[in-house]
Amino acid sequence: MKACGISLYRISLPLLFFSLLWSSLLFGMGEGFLADANRRAEELRNVIRGVSVQQSSVLNRRWAINPEGTIYNYQHFDPAENTLHGVSTYRFANDEWRLTERAHANQAVYDGSWQANDVWVRRFADDTGPGAFESSAHTELAIEPPAYFSAEPPQADRMNYRELESYIGDLSDSGVDVVSLRVALERKLSFPFVTLILTLIAVPFAVTTGRRGALYGVGIGIVLAISYWVVISVFAAIGSAGLITPLLAAWAPNVMFGGSAVYLLLAVRT
Repeated sequence: MKACGISLYRISLPLLFFSLLWSSLLFGMGEGFLADANRRAEELRNVIRGVSVQQSSVLNRRWAINPEGTIYNYQHFDPAENTLHGVSTYRFANDEWRLTERAHANQAVYDGSWQANDVWVRRFADDTGPGAFESSAHTELAIEPPAYFSAEPPQADRMNYRELESYIGDLSDSGVDVVSLRVALERKLSFPFVTLILTLIAVPFAVTTGRRGALYGVGIGIVLAISYWVVISVFAAIGSAGLITPLLAAWAPNVMFGGSAVYLLLAVRT
């Protein structure tokens, strides 16, 4: 290449351009149709497995109904703490389709029974209309045990960036720990750069492979891809545990591998 007056940087420019293009496409696919496709795939998987999902959507507040016809609406259920956030109950008359009572609690914790905080109740009579609001700082809710509300937790790959950001905002307002979701949110921005990072790494390795053959280069590429994925997973786990910030957990692998790629490019050039 030097004999022909073509530098390594000039040869790598088209590759870098296409890698940036693919990074943009990856992000666009995630924002466009991948989230909907993943949600649809999960629905079909539940149908195949015969699983009855009680939540309407991972983006909407959840709804469930018990055998007696009482409807529950809750914003979030934390199975680790057996806690319901933003739970409302709608009770109906037995002999007709008529709402008789609505109750709402800001938070309910299960300790043998549901102990609710910041509760208000409003009852509806047949002829006198709705009654006054009855509020209480602490009371017991007669609803189903935690196992009834357990469901597979929402996954970030079923939401695009804006949907996940809005979902995190709703949970944060309820006091729910959203550290792992914030890591997933940052990864939606950092992960598409995987094509650029691996291209930057591949260029110097392609030049230095020499007589070792194509299979050697393929093997190195597979090892690098696996290593990159392992590092991403490790930093995501550390970030989800709250040991580092979500921003660092999502972008540190890109910085590490990107910096190594730039160093290799400079070393090969010199």
